[in-house]
Amino acid sequence: MDTESEDIQKACYDVLRKVSKNRRYILKRDYFDKVPANEVSIKSPVKDVSDEELEALTALWVTPRHRVCSLLQLQSLVLAW
Repeated sequence: MDTESEDIQKACYDVLRKVSKNRRYILKRDYFDKVPANEVSIKSPVKDVSDEELEALTALWVTPRHRVCSLLQLQSLVLAW
């Protein structure tokens, strides 16, 4: 396999991007969405995410834009039932 091939590099990039996005989704779902705002951990609950990374993600997730997206996703799941 030619690892220098542009197609191979794009495929690897896409796989890594999807895995990273899915990991952030799982972190948000398990450690942010399910807990009250005053109980959100400031220390990383998992070993593969540093405290600084979790702090940056938490800062992103508390923005109004991301709160609205979460609520819309939740509503769509409830309506699907």
